Amino acid sequence: MLISDGISPEEADPDVLSKYVDWAKTKFSTSREDAADMISEALAYIRIKNADMDPLSEGKKFGFGFS
Repeated sequence: MLISDGISPEEADPDVLSKYVDWAKTKFSTSREDAADMISEALAYIRIKNADMDPLSEGKKFGFGFS
């Protein structure tokens, strides 16, 4: 849904993301907090997927690291 709507992986506006959090909450029958985490992780995945670098060795550039 994020990709088909053309949402930037860098989007951080809570008003924009609220639509997706509400959708995930309903779709996956979860809490708002868990739904917000899912959307955040989906955006991180999209950033990694579209990157021209190795996310394992350069994960800190995305704001997270891998072990």
